[in-house]
Amino acid sequence: MKRMSESIRWIKRMMDRIVFSLFGLFFRTREGANTILVIRTDGIGDLVFSLPFVRNLKEHFRDHRLVLVCRDAAAPLAQSDLFDSVVPFHYMQYRWNYFYRLIIISRIRTFTPSYTLYLSYHRQHIGDEMAILSGAERVVAFDGNDEIIHPDMRRANDRHYSDIVHADDHSPESEKYRLLLEKLGVPSGGELEKLKGSLGMSEGRERGLPEKAIVLTPGGSSALRRWPPERFAELGDRLAQAVGTKVILCGNQHEKALLAAIAGKMSKPCAVECDLPIETVAMLIKKAKLVVGNESGLVHIAASLGTPAVVILGGGHYSRYFPYGSAKIVNHKLDCYECNWKCPFPEPYCLTRISVEEVVMEVERIVGRDTVPT
Repeated sequence: MKRMSESIRWIKRMMDRIVFSLFGLFFRTREGANTILVIRTDGIGDLVFSLPFVRNLKEHFRDHRLVLVCRDAAAPLAQSDLFDSVVPFHYMQYRWNYFYRLIIISRIRTFTPSYTLYLSYHRQHIGDEMAILSGAERVVAFDGNDEIIHPDMRRANDRHYSDIVHADDHSPESEKYRLLLEKLGVPSGGELEKLKGSLGMSEGRERGLPEKAIVLTPGGSSALRRWPPERFAELGDRLAQAVGTKVILCGNQHEKALLAAIAGKMSKPCAVECDLPIETVAMLIKKAKLVVGNESGLVHIAASLGTPAVVILGGGHYSRYFPYGSAKIVNHKLDCYECNWKCPFPEPYCLTRISVEEVVMEVERIVGRDTVPT
């Protein structure tokens, strides 16, 4: 089975290289208009984290249009004053449907960018392809690592970039963005600003949403990066005892079973929300009294909007994706931190050794000791 899987990956890489070479015959570099193209192939949290730096970019290049290419799940959050246009793409469709790739690349090229920035440190071939074939004369990317791209593919793609920015693998994301902006002569400023005006949240979305709820976000990009569900259930029960406080379990469609399982373990009533559009989720988080969850896109949204947040943080990418702003962390430091989530143990002890009591203590520091009953 392992050999078969490796064979399939090898065939897929060869197909990607062939298609990339064929597209390259037709999609040449050309003189650009005053447009900067920003490409992100990763998730919601990564996009949200980078937005203050993108705003610095916009303020420096005032005479340029700013266009974002990102996954369709994240696109609604970018419909704001920050970007002039957003090109959403469906991740799996782009990976496997080469005709769909042709459509997306053709659309990207209609903006005739003069600069293209691939902002994802965890580079993927599809992001390299979009950036390199965008037609821009100056195409910039991080050197990145080989977590989700084959090293041979990454080295081959490097030759097509005008600028490769070196950044240490586990340096903070904020430092990585500063290095890239400095390459373009953009001052990155000091502390991260709140994302006022940077997230697309239409005013009508807030109608009917509860005020001052406590929102739990137990999801995450993989099971390895999540605090145990039974502890979220215990925590939810503790918080539900607080007078006048509504507890909401929030996530996406892929986390529906997880949220239902946690709700089923709770003895106190709670609401489950997994069907809301992402911009409505952002508004719910903005109005919340507190957000508690694993490190995920929803927690990054909370931190960016200034909503008090407690993050249950593992060690796989500890120094890189450290939440900022209003978020406070609870973690269990181990010598194996920065493992890139290649956990050497039967379970991720950096998460499973965090107790409910430790999280409650951090909540009490934010909302007051009398709020959370014992």
